[in-house]
Amino acid sequence: MMRLWKKMTSALVALCLVLSVASSTMAAPTSAEVEAAYDRLKHFGIVAGVLMPDGSTSPALDMTLTRAQLVTIIVRAFGEEPTAKVLQGASAFPDVPGSHWASGYLAVAKNIAANHNFAVGYPDGSFQPERTVTVVEALAFVMKFLGIEPGTGANWEADTVARARAAGLITAEDATKYLGTTSASATRGLAFGLIDTVFYNYASVDGLNVYQKYHDNEPPTLSLDPVPTNTSLSSVTISGTAGTDVDDVFVDSERVSVDANGRFSVVVSLDPGVNEIEISARDWAGNVDTKKVTISRGTGVASKITVSLADRNLKAGTAVDLDVKIVDDAGVDTGIKDFTVTIGGDIGTYADGKFIAGGKVGRGTITVSYGDLAPATVNVTIVAGDVATVEAEVPSVAPGEPVKLVAKDEFGNVVSGATFSKDHTNAFLEGDMFIATRPGKYTVTATKDGKTATGTIYVFGEHVGFAFEAPQGLVSNETAEQTVNVLAVDDEGNLVTNFNGLVSLEANVDIVGDASVEAKNGVASFKVLVPYGMDGLDAEFTAYYSHGDKDIRSTGSIRIQAQVAAKLAIEAPKYLAINYPNFEGTLRILDQAGNPVEYGDSYRVTMTITGPAYFAGTSSKEITLDVAGTTPFEIEPVDRYTEGTITIRATASGLESATATVEARYAMAPRSLKFVAISEKAAQADEHDVYEFELRLEDRNGVPTVADEDYSVTLTFDGTDVNSKLTVLDGADDVVPWNGNRVILPFREGSSRVRVKVLSNATGTFKVTASATGLVSASGTVAFASGEPDHLDFGSDEYGLLAGTDYVITVQLKDGKGNPVAKSGVKVEFSLDRPEYALLNGANRAYTTTTDAEGRASVRVRLLHYVETFTMTASAEYAGKTLDDTVTLRVVPSVPRTFSITTWTSEGQRATVTAGEVLQVRVTVIDNNGLKWSDDRLASRLVLEGINPSYVDGSTDFYWDDDYYVASFRILKAGNYTLRVTDRTALNVTPGTRTIRVVGGEAVGLAYIEDDFSYTKNEPKEIIISAVDDENNKASKGFSSDRDFTVRITAVEGGRQRPEVRLTPRGIGDDEMTFTMRQNSTSMRIYFVTDADAVEITIDGGPPIRFEARN
Repeated sequence: MMRLWKKMTSALVALCLVLSVASSTMAAPTSAEVEAAYDRLKHFGIVAGVLMPDGSTSPALDMTLTRAQLVTIIVRAFGEEPTAKVLQGASAFPDVPGSHWASGYLAVAKNIAANHNFAVGYPDGSFQPERTVTVVEALAFVMKFLGIEPGTGANWEADTVARARAAGLITAEDATKYLGTTSASATRGLAFGLIDTVFYNYASVDGLNVYQKYHDNEPPTLSLDPVPTNTSLSSVTISGTAGTDVDDVFVDSERVSVDANGRFSVVVSLDPGVNEIEISARDWAGNVDTKKVTISRGTGVASKITVSLADRNLKAGTAVDLDVKIVDDAGVDTGIKDFTVTIGGDIGTYADGKFIAGGKVGRGTITVSYGDLAPATVNVTIVAGDVATVEAEVPSVAPGEPVKLVAKDEFGNVVSGATFSKDHTNAFLEGDMFIATRPGKYTVTATKDGKTATGTIYVFGEHVGFAFEAPQGLVSNETAEQTVNVLAVDDEGNLVTNFNGLVSLEANVDIVGDASVEAKNGVASFKVLVPYGMDGLDAEFTAYYSHGDKDIRSTGSIRIQAQVAAKLAIEAPKYLAINYPNFEGTLRILDQAGNPVEYGDSYRVTMTITGPAYFAGTSSKEITLDVAGTTPFEIEPVDRYTEGTITIRATASGLESATATVEARYAMAPRSLKFVAISEKAAQADEHDVYEFELRLEDRNGVPTVADEDYSVTLTFDGTDVNSKLTVLDGADDVVPWNGNRVILPFREGSSRVRVKVLSNATGTFKVTASATGLVSASGTVAFASGEPDHLDFGSDEYGLLAGTDYVITVQLKDGKGNPVAKSGVKVEFSLDRPEYALLNGANRAYTTTTDAEGRASVRVRLLHYVETFTMTASAEYAGKTLDDTVTLRVVPSVPRTFSITTWTSEGQRATVTAGEVLQVRVTVIDNNGLKWSDDRLASRLVLEGINPSYVDGSTDFYWDDDYYVASFRILKAGNYTLRVTDRTALNVTPGTRTIRVVGGEAVGLAYIEDDFSYTKNEPKEIIISAVDDENNKASKGFSSDRDFTVRITAVEGGRQRPEVRLTPRGIGDDEMTFTMRQNSTSMRIYFVTDADAVEITIDGGPPIRFEARN
């Protein structure tokens, strides 16, 4: 029994009732207050109604309250009724038998009092349970349960009231209401009102009142119906649900009625600007839940774009809400939804209010635009998602080879920080390094942030066959080259990554380029063209490999897909100049592989513009086009003054839409030239095909503009003898005369561009720089390819081959002038006059392949030793003409394997020689058997490369000199050279190399030999005058005595002041001065200053040297 008593809460204190009888009349609370108190006590099961004679139940608020009833109320209030029921039947007082209905409650009270050294009842030991109590006695009784000492002495009643007020149990108003006359008898209603007030006002050490501490300390569930955060209305309805046990709901300071279901609703007026509204709900126990809403009231006129994301660092593939609002001047959402969202940086897509992060890690922007409002931009970073798989750093490894494991998300992004585990006895794992001792497939597990994923590590065995794959699939689109990979595999299909052999491919589709390719890390990649009409069929492939006694042949197929239009693409300039509009864009349809669709059905495409522009000639921001392939379009500004961002969008049913952003800007005065290539590919090197480009003007911000005056544009072409190779035509196709390696073209006032055409009789790429006074220069390249194929060329008339050894022999397409023709897809047949004694790509028959992108075709050859000499023929049909060439193949006992090169002068072996000095190149050749080649048969086959023939005086032919092969000649041009020597009839041989340095000879004159011919107006320009030898090389040592020389400067274009040459940057100068180069010096610095656009300088009356101002 004592253990039950020990469970009593410490908040209960000893109860000592020595109550005196008093009677008087006191002011009563209102009936509503008494009934509310009764309802709360009843709600928590503390009181109940009284059974009346007629069988009904009544609160009986006018009945008196006995001591037993008061004790019962307090014990229930403090949560001890379960203990009272356990103690029911105990006789705690002589006048309270165990059969008394309140015996258990009185026993609880007595035991609690005894534990706290208080006496309960009267001095004679009785309790007198049926005796009524006064209101102040009820108050004192409750105070002792709460641990608050009531009053004592003669004025204990008034003292008790004062102490109750001091403890915050009642207020002065409560004291007047309930305790106006302290001796008043306690009716049930009066006692209920007072007790409820004390229970509700009391605050324990943890801040809870009696109801909260012992019955309910959970706040009510207050939920609000959605309200707008921004509105232009003058009022808003606040509504929601507060729960069925809620006593009060307040919206700000206004009490709101709550129906039987806990629902409430009230209309709240809004002031202009930001309004903060507080809603609170209070339950029977006094628990409160409070919520706040902020509503902005504005004008409703769009003023600003706001954009927000919950998180700007997003995992790949995740979808998040993109909160976009077009707000008014007070920040109120106008509700406008026809804004445009542009994703920059390929970081994801936007649809239906959500941003879906792309699968690639990176950074980008989300830009929202609407009308003429300033766009709003959010920077976004895409990070790797959860771990989804495990891979090795390489596709497959050999047994015993360590490989690093990499955890990746579902999009293939690397997930850092993962840990790895495995469950294989013949594999080892340390950190992220994995090693397996046997071939096979191994499962490993990666774990990161509680997420796990597995992957397979492939450990290959012996190479036994090939597999075929098309990484992007094969599409019936004969205009686009597509990739087919041939994979070397073991018997389990694992990629054999150490295979680097020569793979030959045959197919029923067109192979573009070489049909024999060296594999790299187990993969040989081929390019193919798939003709139209093959969709739904299989591309069939056969791969061959032969080496020594190993011959592998595998077949496979890949299903060909139909070309399907998949998406739109817009190509547009960056700027639209609003005062000088000249805008051209392109709309394309792309297939599923991203290649242009050249043929097929047309699509009805709707193009729209957001921003200050119209489609040209329409005054409309929307047009509809029928597009099949590629279509140009133009836009124009709405006026000559409105700048802003223009968003062009193209949509079509069934196609992925496209968006482009253009900036409308006011073009200012020209600041720089711009080189724009018009030709999309190299022109043919002949007298008809031209390479075209345009020169355009841009202002300081890069906005296209027009010439504000007449300009003379100088085009400078880099290269040797360019004026004999190139012909320059102006826009009227008139030939522009050369001035050295330069031509001059007019750029007329009011023009936006100058068209230039260039013809060439030589192949190659030439750099061209455009410059004009007052403008920043621009540069680009013009490219010229060979003409149409005229013949095939093996590059040699004879090759020496070892019997039983694989060689790759290549033939080149060439034009009529001997230039290589870079044309793919030309079928070439290789054949031998004795096919029964040789293999072409593993077979004793002719072999057919196609040329690659460089115009080359190759065949794998193996000769048998039964025949000494073979004739190989390569032939092709092109444009109704037969192209062919032959080469003699000789079976030789040995071939050169290494070439050892040394360089000598009359003073011995040297790596540095003087320009013009006789140089002897000596070569020692070792064959494949390790023997030194030692006769004159090889001399005529050796070739020397690595030096421009125009720099050589003498012959570079070799001859046998009893111990080595020798070539003697002079190098005239100073510089560093890597000489290469090889056998022109040898295949698969690495040339021998030797690096030498050629220095200048004796000083015989002075010259300017630098490459910088530009300067800044009115700033000192440093030029270096060098002592030079007979070949205009910088001399290796200076003159034997001081050398005087005269420099003269002349302005040839523009300038108001006489130009000056000077000894120092800020010194005194003149248009002609004499300088002295000191003995043994090889160079000296002098300076010139001018405001002219171009000047010419002469040294000792020599040829003029032209310099031009940069700007």
